Amino acid sequence: MGKKSERKKLKSVGKKLERELNTQVHKWLDHPLTIQEVNDFLEEHVEALSKLREYSELVAQQLNLPTKDDMARIAKLIIQLEEKIDTLEEKVMTLSQSAKETATPLKNLDAASPLLKVNPHITDPRHFLYDLQKMVEREW
Repeated sequence: MGKKSERKKLKSVGKKLERELNTQVHKWLDHPLTIQEVNDFLEEHVEALSKLREYSELVAQQLNLPTKDDMARIAKLIIQLEEKIDTLEEKVMTLSQSAKETATPLKNLDAASPLLKVNPHITDPRHFLYDLQKMVEREW
């Protein structure tokens, strides 16, 4: 039972010490002079950070290195470019699907076709299905 009483005693001493420290901290933080000193320190700190940023940008310019702002602008441009690419991909898919839906399949189109003899630059008719169908409509 000696260990339990020691633990209780230690716990009560710890709680008492915590209350006293808490009271002291509150008194210190509530004091107007402390608030003013912290405010002054923060203002100096902000000014020092501002100067440090200016110096780092100046050095980066001299060494031809990108700054944090440059990287942010590049990231924004990349995001915009990705969005435009996504939009273009959607449009291409829509057009491709539309072409497949509106196209009627050509029958008996092989290497001996007169269309391929007329247009020898077409090597794979599957890639030019829509154009070939239009040609068939005009020719026949």
